[in-house]
Amino acid sequence: MNGQTVLFLCWCVVMLTMFYLAYTRGKKAIAIFPDIETVLVKYRDRSASGHSTRTLMTRLGGTSRGLDIVVTDSELWLKCPLLFASFLQQYEMLHRVPLKNIVNVERVKETVAIEFTSEAGSLTKVVLTTKRPDELVAALAKTDA
Repeated sequence: MNGQTVLFLCWCVVMLTMFYLAYTRGKKAIAIFPDIETVLVKYRDRSASGHSTRTLMTRLGGTSRGLDIVVTDSELWLKCPLLFASFLQQYEMLHRVPLKNIVNVERVKETVAIEFTSEAGSLTKVVLTTKRPDELVAALAKTDA
């Protein structure tokens, strides 16, 4: 075996390990969401962007066109594809929020700022950029919860 083959095999092992870790951690992170077919969806945007405002790291992090915003009849979901879920969890962008826990929804230019009380009881604010911000605000305003 020459040096290039060994380097290629090492690269493959590292990539497979990273893929496996992203898959297993992402699957665990996404487990909080039920099957979308079991709920009534009032609003959905599968290519939104957003960030949390808690720390400088979460403000600079977040996602660009990789966020799936779902408003059901009783909850707001902020989720993403499986392989990116563990990363977004670190940047505080994976949430399943009962609509009754939403404190404030504010449209600021092309973004929607949402403040809510998290499961831990702390006030969390996320800023979302979506294709249809008016529809998102309207879906969140019609709370049946």
